[in-house]
Amino acid sequence: MRQRALEEYKKTLKFSVFQKKVLVGLLLGDGHIEVSPNKKSARLKVEYSVKNSDYVDFLYQAFKNLVRMIPRKRTIKSFGGIFERIGFTTLSLPDFKSFRDLFYRGKRKVVPSNINELLSDTGLAIWFMDDGSYKSKECKGKLICTHNFSREEINLLCQILKEKFGLEGNPRRQVDGIEIYIHASSFNRLKKLISPYLVSSFKYKLDSSLNNIA
Repeated sequence: MRQRALEEYKKTLKFSVFQKKVLVGLLLGDGHIEVSPNKKSARLKVEYSVKNSDYVDFLYQAFKNLVRMIPRKRTIKSFGGIFERIGFTTLSLPDFKSFRDLFYRGKRKVVPSNINELLSDTGLAIWFMDDGSYKSKECKGKLICTHNFSREEINLLCQILKEKFGLEGNPRRQVDGIEIYIHASSFNRLKKLISPYLVSSFKYKLDSSLNNIA
């Protein structure tokens, strides 16, 4: 598609309600928005291990009308090992820039003050797939990595988990930061909320007996 035609096409694109819900979860988790050189638009970059290809496909299907190319694989060298990754990048759009402005201060991610309005069951599931884990195989309590957020932001997230979703969670300090611990008493409620959205490669995070970590 030639550049002028592409720019005209981009003007017709608007986020769907579902895309907004997914994007909120991604930005609380591992999603990254990159601002374009003109500072007027931005694009979403998605990349995960090839073992989570089903998750990448789920996200690709969610944003398919905003993406020009199918997910691609690449090999990277890191920490002395070789790893296969798969991902995609969306078109640069003003709507992504609006979300970038909400969720970033400079290069640091933040929790928007209106996150209560933005976070849905769908977003919660995406966030959990990105940053959730289990405490142990014997405990139904779950963890959400929030190490990059401030204590005040984590307190806000815990408040919303309780008031909006009925989940009992509290900040728990670790050596490298603070995470959210969702109590075992909230397991059934959490499962009901997010199970419809979990892809196969991440189901072990909710049910540790399915642990398929390579």
